[in-house]
Amino acid sequence: MKSLALFTLTLLAQQPEGIPFQGTYENKAGYAYRVTVPPGLTGLKTPPSAPQHGFTIDLGSGAHISVDGYYNSMFHPTARHAAEAHAEYLASQQLAPPRYQRTKLAGLPAIETTIQYRRTKSEPERERRLITAFRPATPEIIHEVLLDAPRPLPAAALQSFRAIQQSFQLTRLPE
Repeated sequence: MKSLALFTLTLLAQQPEGIPFQGTYENKAGYAYRVTVPPGLTGLKTPPSAPQHGFTIDLGSGAHISVDGYYNSMFHPTARHAAEAHAEYLASQQLAPPRYQRTKLAGLPAIETTIQYRRTKSEPERERRLITAFRPATPEIIHEVLLDAPRPLPAAALQSFRAIQQSFQLTRLPE
């Protein structure tokens, strides 16, 4: 099932009225995280009063990265279940079964999902990498970092994805 947050970020990537920024993004809207956009790249976040879940980075050539935080409103029991739900959304477009591997995001146990897919038969193959982590809180928060790009995956895109993963930090939750 497609999450509301992914839908919001997809819309954000299509809206020119987003707010560009460079450097550090800090989410103070209840998802409590901080991440640094790699040098030379520009993030695009939603303008007030739109929901503040995260941001996207247009990498050019049809590639983008999105960073997101949202409440576990689907009550996924684990990060793996949330990742599988994301993969299920792309099931009809997948060229191979998704691959899952354990990783970390801000010290939290996380799952990295790799999906090879094609939107339509006439479009080129794409690859989606998604890191999903659960933050134990009340309510639970899901943090995601997503890279989506044409195949073969550009080395610079993967490098930026890893830089964001490494810079991702949890901050104090609002009271």
